[in-house]
Amino acid sequence: MRSHQTSKRRREVIAELVRRGRTQVEVARLFGLSNRTVSNYCREHRVYRRRGRIPGDLGYHTSRPIAAVDILFALVKDPRANLAELARRFNVTRQYAFEVRRRWREQQAYQRQMDARIAEARRAKTAAAAEAATLS
Repeated sequence: MRSHQTSKRRREVIAELVRRGRTQVEVARLFGLSNRTVSNYCREHRVYRRRGRIPGDLGYHTSRPIAAVDILFALVKDPRANLAELARRFNVTRQYAFEVRRRWREQQAYQRQMDARIAEARRAKTAAAAEAATLS
């Protein structure tokens, strides 16, 4: 692989463009590369485009999940972003934007719950080890 001809950052940008919904052909033309080269960069960065429906995605097809990713990136930057404005910007309904935010918040809550469980298990393990050390 002749990766020295394209910088690591540029390869990451190419993979990110494909991840966000551009086709590999579009990205190849944009950067003046062959389709195979872009395909190799995507494989290198583990970018796999799904086709058809994605489970749990409100029954929409490929263009909607790409918009969902863009909405999530905007929400990560600014959690209090105006969803009506984001819906207009990414050409989706307000209801869809609200649904994306709701699912994102549910995922965050679940992650906090799992983090708390892991922390509790670590504290219990540390306490048990300390108790075993004092007994011996």
